Amino acid sequence: MISINYQALPAEDLHQMCLRGDQGAWTFIYNYVLAICRWKKWNLRDDPQDLAQAIVIHLIEKGIDNLRDEKAFLAFVKRLAVNHILDSFKTPNPRMCSLDQPQKDGKGDEYNEEYPDPKSSLEQEAELREMIEVIDRYFCRIPKYCRSVLTCYFQMKLGLYQDYQEISRVLKSPVGTISAQVRRCLNAFIRIKEIRELL
Repeated sequence: MISINYQALPAEDLHQMCLRGDQGAWTFIYNYVLAICRWKKWNLRDDPQDLAQAIVIHLIEKGIDNLRDEKAFLAFVKRLAVNHILDSFKTPNPRMCSLDQPQKDGKGDEYNEEYPDPKSSLEQEAELREMIEVIDRYFCRIPKYCRSVLTCYFQMKLGLYQDYQEISRVLKSPVGTISAQVRRCLNAFIRIKEIRELL
């Protein structure tokens, strides 16, 4: 049985495999979306796995048909996931109760329920959207090889790659070269004033 490295596939091939219903391709897309949902800065109200599942279902039922450029498939999935996550902050929580009033779980034990402040969620949404826009805008301005290296590096941080060994196989460069390029490209990216202000 042939093992497919979905991470190394061109976006257009991955898109075609998803259209054909390839289970491995959809599993990769789910894990890609889940990694985005698990980004620590989100502070999600919903379970990341539930949210990732809802995003992928939306992609299967509606989203994938709206794609115009197959080469931008992963960027499209990322944008869809981020927008879905941001929209989740706007949805009011249907269960509202007093923070001072103890609740009981299924075993009869009491606990205090806490809900996020709607205002802080909206502020958080605005800050995250602004940060993502700034990163996207200036990421396009660094050299192409840096974009490739840092994309793989950020994907490793999100859990899509296990280590530098895996990145070196995808980029077809020695591990030492990849490690040096990551440092050099990260330093170049952080030297951009607008990016440095986000840190």
